[in-house]
Formats: sequence, structure tokens, C-alpha cells
Amino acid sequence: MSRTLPVRVGLAPSAAVAAFVLIAGSPADAQPTLPPQMPPSITVVQSAEFAALRARFESLTPSELAQDGYQIDPLCVTAAMAGAPPELGNMGYHAVHPTLMKVQFGNGRPDPEQPPIVLLDAGQRIVGMEWESNQRAPAPVLFGQTVVIQPGHPGVEDPHYMLHAYFRPNSQVLFAVFDPEVSCPAPGVSRDGLSLGSQPTTTQALFGSVWGAAAAERWALEHNTELTRTGR
Repeated sequence: MSRTLPVRVGLAPSAAVAAFVLIAGSPADAQPTLPPQMPPSITVVQSAEFAALRARFESLTPSELAQDGYQIDPLCVTAAMAGAPPELGNMGYHAVHPTLMKVQFGNGRPDPEQPPIVLLDAGQRIVGMEWESNQRAPAPVLFGQTVVIQPGHPGVEDPHYMLHAYFRPNSQVLFAVFDPEVSCPAPGVSRDGLSLGSQPTTTQALFGSVWGAAAAERWALEHNTELTRTGR
């Protein structure tokens, strides 16, 4: 693999399951449980400020994100990967803007008009945004939501403020760590829909000899990294 991008997971894998999700319109007795420190989920009508931001990003392609300085991580993050119940859904792929992330995380002032992370689903559609900042600053308030401190994750080990905002139909937005409606590809399928089985037999043999049973997923990981490297 020519380049390894940082893998970002928004929840500590060792966290135990404890609290309830509070998704608007869902019966309380049907809610999956959440690891401690994970904030409750809420769906609300998006503000004019959020609607304007959504309009700027929602139709962008991966190549257009790359032109704007975002780099898509190779893994599509699921709740199961983070040690949470799979029914909570996924975060999707994280497209990270290194400069925005460094500045906003460092000064503790996330900018609601400049998301440092954009979230994509299996179809490479932009489905939401994320903000992170260090825990030394006062709790940020974004789009009417007071951001809470959550556990660290690979790449940012210390606990810090995190807010995920997922697009919903009818001008709504879901504030939650995971979104049950965000899709990730099947294991071994890259974000552009390809797989090791579609590659030349020499490539299949090479990955099979090196990675064995993990060959398909390893190929998808490396192919995703190459897509990002070339701005796709």
C-alpha cells in the first residue's frame, strides 16, 4: 500500500453498552442501547444556517471534495467496528480536511460554516458532517446543540468534543454518533463498488498469497487509499 491514511473511529472500542438512543418518533421500548458518554440522538428541523451549509456540500462528488482539500479515509466506519450495537448503524467514510481539523481542534472553536469532516455512504454520497475540538475549551454550541465530550479514538486518543450531523429528508437533520440509514459497502467491496474478484487473476493470486482469508478486504482498503491519493 503506497499510503496509509489515518483511521478515524468516533468511539472507543472498549466502551460498554449503557444508555438509550432517543430518536424522535421511535418508541422508547424499541431503542438500542449506547455505550456510556455517547449523547442521545435527536432529529430536528434543520436551521437556516444548517440548510445553507448542507446545500453547499450535499451534491459534491469525491473528486470535488478532494479539490476542496478533503481526504477520504479508507474505512467505512460502522457501529460494530466501534464496539457498539450494529443496529445503531454507521458513520460512513470520513473525508477529513487536515488544515480545518488542526485549527479547529487546536483552538477549541469548531466553525459551523467550515466542517473539518464530511461523511459519505457506500454510494459515495455526502450524508452528513462532523466537528471535533479539544476538551480544554468550553463546550461548543453548534446549530442549537451543546456538544459533549466523548471518548478518544485512533488518531485523537484523548476525550474531546464531537458532533455528528446527518442529513434527513424533509429538511431535517439527525444529531447522533451513528446513523442507522447510512450504508457501508459489503466486506471486500471498495467505495467505488469494485472488489478483488473483478481484478486480474495475477492480482487475486498475489493478495491471496499474502493476506489469505483477509485478501478481499485488504484489497478494498488499498484500493480506497489509492482512490483518495488520486483525488477520486
